[in-house]
Amino acid sequence: MKKFLLTLEMVLAVLYSPLCAQNIKTAILQGKVFDKETNEEISFVPIVLIQDGIQKAVSETNENGEYIIPEILAGTYDLKIVCRKYQPMIIKNISIDSSATELDVPMLKTTDKLEVIVVIADKFIRLMELAKELIELNKN
Repeated sequence: MKKFLLTLEMVLAVLYSPLCAQNIKTAILQGKVFDKETNEEISFVPIVLIQDGIQKAVSETNENGEYIIPEILAGTYDLKIVCRKYQPMIIKNISIDSSATELDVPMLKTTDKLEVIVVIADKFIRLMELAKELIELNKN
């Protein structure tokens, strides 16, 4: 009898769990990432959704600068965007409810100057020239 009750409990748990999962409502976060000065969209930028310091979702803008993060549980999140040539952007305390949330993100270009590094490869260039000379000698 105990085995029967245990089996019945397991069957009911398996049957009941999808019903519980269907009651969980999710939302969508979507928007556009663009240059604040030129209004041009910024393509292929990684978008990270964070809650309580834990990464919850990742997306990327498309060729039109648009992104979509589906199936987000209701709550408060931070959105982190890091893109080359632009200042990193963290938008804090975004409230997501059980519907679609629209969030466009203007990005500011960075004012940091990249340091130029000059690599001089004199020995390598000379070695390549010697190799070419040897090849020419072998042909003759």
